[in-house]
Amino acid sequence: MTLQICLALDGSTVGDAYRLTRAVGKRCHAVKIHNLFDAEGGRRIVGTLLNAGAKRVWVDAKIHDTPKASAKRAAAIACYGAHIISVHASGGVPMMKAVVDRLSANFGPTAVSVWAITLPTSLDSKEIARIYGKERTPQQIVTELALMAKEAGVQGIICSPREVKLLSKHPNLNGLDLVTPGVRSPGTNAGDQKRVDTPRRRYP
Repeated sequence: MTLQICLALDGSTVGDAYRLTRAVGKRCHAVKIHNLFDAEGGRRIVGTLLNAGAKRVWVDAKIHDTPKASAKRAAAIACYGAHIISVHASGGVPMMKAVVDRLSANFGPTAVSVWAITLPTSLDSKEIARIYGKERTPQQIVTELALMAKEAGVQGIICSPREVKLLSKHPNLNGLDLVTPGVRSPGTNAGDQKRVDTPRRRYP
């Protein structure tokens, strides 16, 4: 398994995002933006980060809508130069497939990657049970969402570090990128993130 870093620029100013990307962007798989994409104009901020040295720009749009609306939104984002776009796997297979198919048709089969969010790392076990029911564990839910994403043809799965080993060993999920936003150094404030862990933690 190859480990790579994505630089998260959420909450940064344009100036800070440019300086950080200029300093380390070439060493990262991608730089991730969320609020900056909307606040600063898609084409301008994507271009700024690419000029600063980013290999790829990941627009963390977290798309979750009807299939047609989702496909249109993803295509609009890709027009501004995004290389990676996130969707929610809970939007369903038809929604994710519509996004994948539209991007492939408009930009080519490998130009833009789609990464599907399974369970947000801000949800703890209690909240997951309220939303998805108490019959399944978070691991079971994440696995099912990942399998749905694979069926839809996405290129990557976004999950907590607690589920990486589980998904990496699943025979039907081979070839998917596994992305973990919930990694924190020991003693670091996790903010609103609940299902986080340290880089050294290993799971059976």
